[in-house]
Amino acid sequence: MNDAETNTCVVQLESVEIRDTTANTSEENIMDAIDRLSADDKKLLKRTWKIVGKNMKETGGRIFEMIFDQSPDTKTLFPFMKPQVSGGKADKISLDIQFHGLRFMQIIESAITYLDHIKDLEPVLDNLGRRHGRLIERTAFRTHHWATFIECTLFRFRHLIIQDSGFSSDVGKTDKAVILWRIVLKAIIKRMKMGLAQDLKNRKAHREFKINSNLQNGVEKLSLKDRQNGLCVSPLTPCLSPNSMISQKSSISSTSSCFTQQ
Repeated sequence: MNDAETNTCVVQLESVEIRDTTANTSEENIMDAIDRLSADDKKLLKRTWKIVGKNMKETGGRIFEMIFDQSPDTKTLFPFMKPQVSGGKADKISLDIQFHGLRFMQIIESAITYLDHIKDLEPVLDNLGRRHGRLIERTAFRTHHWATFIECTLFRFRHLIIQDSGFSSDVGKTDKAVILWRIVLKAIIKRMKMGLAQDLKNRKAHREFKINSNLQNGVEKLSLKDRQNGLCVSPLTPCLSPNSMISQKSSISSTSSCFTQQ
């Protein structure tokens, strides 16, 4: 990766006549931001995808490398990025990065495939978001990592698009294409966040149900055992052991006999 690519991957764009329509969308119509794109906008997305999607494995790998540079803590999310003691691991790590990058690029490819019927992609994005719920519980993954994902992807896409002969002399068209890609990527991530939020909600509900069930089962088991032994009147009254019961009975009998003798 050259020095320019290790710089902050926030894409600087010139003013163009298009705005990010995902900025104020509600959860119910997130994918509508893509639906509202004009036929020309979608045509531009498909055209630029032919450029950025030529080598998805390499492009995806470069994006991940930039993510690791910009947000080093993301390295802990991937087992293959852990420090290697023995040598000869560099090639394997590179292949692993490319593999994960390819999976990411395949999601974007699906968005282009379903561009005219983008809501058909929602179940896939919902499921992908839900799968990240486990990562939040088990790793240091946080949703702000997705923002780095977006910026580094846009940086790489712009780098590839501007090198194409059809865009190299038209910076305005390149900027417009990048803004369109931002709309697509933000919609993808927002839909994934919905799936993630639902998964976290389900996990919380499951934990609370399990805790309440364990507490209830514990009270029921204790109450049943005590009733069988005849030691407790209710769960709120202190329980007496059989020995203490015998001791108390003896004490009562002894006291009673003293009174009768008198």
